[in-house]
Parts: sequence; C-alpha cells; structure tokens
Amino acid sequence: MRQTKQHTTFVIPCYNEQYRLNVAQFSDFLQTTADVSFIFVDDGSRDGTVEILESIRQSVGPNRVEILRLPENRGKAEAIRQGMLLALSPNYRRDREISLVGYLDADLATPLSEAKRLIEVAHRREDIEIVIGSRLGLKGHRVKRTFLRKIVGRIFSIIASRLMGLPVQDTQCGAKLFRVRNWLAPVFRNEFKDRWLFDIEILARVKQLLGADAASKLFEYPLEDWTEVGGSKLKLTDFIRAPLKLIRLVVEYRMKKTIMLNEMESESPVLLPFSNSKTEASHSESQRKAS
Repeated sequence: MRQTKQHTTFVIPCYNEQYRLNVAQFSDFLQTTADVSFIFVDDGSRDGTVEILESIRQSVGPNRVEILRLPENRGKAEAIRQGMLLALSPNYRRDREISLVGYLDADLATPLSEAKRLIEVAHRREDIEIVIGSRLGLKGHRVKRTFLRKIVGRIFSIIASRLMGLPVQDTQCGAKLFRVRNWLAPVFRNEFKDRWLFDIEILARVKQLLGADAASKLFEYPLEDWTEVGGSKLKLTDFIRAPLKLIRLVVEYRMKKTIMLNEMESESPVLLPFSNSKTEASHSESQRKAS
C-alpha cells in the first residue's frame, strides 16, 4: 500500500541537464523531507537527462517523483506550464493532499534548503497566496551573481514592477510557490507569449484574476542562498530584445479587462494540452508504475 499524503509539489523543468542535475541532492532531500514531491518535466532533451531522472525516481520511489516527458523542446516556460497543469490535475491530486505547488530551476541555483523555507513561509502566512524568492543580496546572505546579471536583472525587475503595478523586487527568480486555489489553474491554462518573460506574465495573469488584492497576496522571501550556475540557455539577444517584449506584454494585458475569469467558475478537470500519444504514453506509464 503506497503512502500518498504529500503537501507540496515542485515542478522542475529540464532540458539537456545530464551534467547539471545533482542526483544526490534531490535524493537526499526527498529521503529526509516527507511532505514534498517533485514533477520533473523533460523538455525534449537529447542527452541522458531522462536516465538521470529515472535514477532519482528509483532512489526514492515513484510516489515522490513524477517524470513528464514532452515530445519536443518547447522552452522553459512551456515545460513549467505543463508541469503545473499536471500538478493541478485531478489524476495527480487524487491520492495526494496538495496544498502548495511551485517551481524551481533544475540546476538548484536556489538550493532545496531554500525551497523548504518557501514552504515554511507559506505555512506561517496563511493570508499569502504566492511566495516569491528574491535574490536581493542582503548583508549576511550568500547570493552569488555576476555583476552584469545583477545590474541587468535589477533594472529589468524595476521596469517590470512599475509597468505591472505590482511592487515586486525580483520578478525573474526561478523559485515561486503558489497556494492551490480555484484561480490558480487558469493562470497556467493558456500558453505564455514569451519563453523568457513567463514569470512576468504569470504575475500579470495573477493580477488580472485577483484584481486589487493581488499585491497584498504576494510575499517576497529574500533568499539566504542563491548561486548563479553556468550553462544558461539565455543569449545576449534575449537581453537586448527583452525590454521591447516586456512593454508589449504589459500593454497587452493592461488592455484586457479580464483574463480567463470564466475558467475560475468551471469545475471541469484540468487537461494536459499535449495530447499526442508520446506524452500520454509516458504519463500513463508513470501512473501505472506508481500504482
């Protein structure tokens, strides 16, 4: 008989992560933390990523680790969206009491010890709907970023925050945690418009759904540890084009009076947008092994 009671699920997007996935850290964390599970989303990797993920699942058991394989590379934004939809789906939640879902980077730039602290904040502050990790670099905190990325990231976050009207210091940190509510699935139901600005689009959708209450439902947790890891897929052209894309994105959302509000009232199950046989077969196989 399997033990199915889990409280938090983190989605981990993976693309060609064979040499960056730390099997020991993920395995040790799961073996010592009983109330967390992971959904690893393989975003069409062409290396040995899937084999590494399978080794993690075998080390802790199928109840703690789910592997969702996408048939082709669609980018980090789509991988996270697919993983979040799976985490919120009735099939996944049927045997799990999931109260929190979120996502982290596969390279563990945000260490799992910090993921634990995000969960602690959410449990302590029941009035908060979203906990966002922030790489503020405060005194005594071990936040290691290159000077260029720190400056560019800070400027970008200031612009994004002001354009959206949400006082968020670090919009792009890859560590976010959401309380499971009826408004959450609509945030991830439609594809994001840009694979690198999806964090901002998530916040824009949240503001559309929660309205004036959105700012009061956010909690920024200043990470004590964060280390920039090499091998990022971001290119210089992405940084150059980002400001224009950001302005276009925010203007579009400001022009909309509502976004997916009718989805909030729907009781229909959340379905995975990928319905091809390859994805269905992979998810079905995972469910079969788990049982």
